[in-house]
Amino acid sequence: MNDDALGDALQSMWSDADPVPELLLQAGFESLAWRNLAGALARLTDDTAATGRELAHVRGGAARLLTFSRDEIMVVLELSSDDGALRLLGQLDPPVPADATVESPTGMRAVRADDRGRFQVDGLPHGRHRVSVTFDDGARLVTEWFDA
Repeated sequence: MNDDALGDALQSMWSDADPVPELLLQAGFESLAWRNLAGALARLTDDTAATGRELAHVRGGAARLLTFSRDEIMVVLELSSDDGALRLLGQLDPPVPADATVESPTGMRAVRADDRGRFQVDGLPHGRHRVSVTFDDGARLVTEWFDA
């Protein structure tokens, strides 16, 4: 048995006996995109919770507004909670359609921003999150992690 055959046999054995979780595989592949970290990271530039400002609201808990910026691109996120469920409303500026993914340590939720740059994700778990935006031209922007 040569090295290639032995490697194939071991890979087959471990994939049957103890497969790698899909979420872990996806995280590993996405980590390759971080080779140019400084070029893709959008920094938090405004947080209403940090400044003590409270947004007007009718139902549920008070909303929190987060603004992330990189170059000429802004991602504005509104976080609100109603009956314990977390809702995230997003707005891209300049407004363009794009794929947005809300990531947390427990999973990911992908949505499409409309041609006005708006997107919404309901039912998120409370805790750490970040938003990854992939524009139609292939450019990618990722926010810093934030607590929600």
